Amino acid sequence: MRRHIITITAVALLAAGCSSASGDKPEVTPTAEASVEAAAESSAPAEVKLSEEWVPKLEAALGKTEANICKEVGAPKCVKFITELTSVVYAVGTAIEEAGAELDYPRSMKDVETVEKASEAYVDAECKGSTELTLGDSVCAGYTATLMVTPATLQMNLTTDELS
Repeated sequence: MRRHIITITAVALLAAGCSSASGDKPEVTPTAEASVEAAAESSAPAEVKLSEEWVPKLEAALGKTEANICKEVGAPKCVKFITELTSVVYAVGTAIEEAGAELDYPRSMKDVETVEKASEAYVDAECKGSTELTLGDSVCAGYTATLMVTPATLQMNLTTDELS
């Protein structure tokens, strides 16, 4: 690398010397150091801002609700709604992982993990088809509430993680 910089510097000096031999003002050429700095700046990774893409998608998924959609935790409309929410949350987690930004989004990754656990527990407890009430005192009601609330929390945490 050092030889490369020395070569660039020598070529730049030669070019500057040759161009000023005609009596014209010498052209200002960037130094090797400036060229190396510019290359380093252009190769620096861009800061990841996943909230710009995913907050609107979470808002859209959350906006598909209707009053009492999950009054019964296993009703078809409720199952469809929480399935769509869960899919978007999983996609956010995948986007964070693909960006290699798990350490930049700790709160968001915790929300993704919370949804993954609640989703698995909802399935394991066979909540689909259950007529239990969401506000009831049942295991399925707790899982359903988690699956409905955590995506809204994730919206906030995406932005919070980026500001931290």
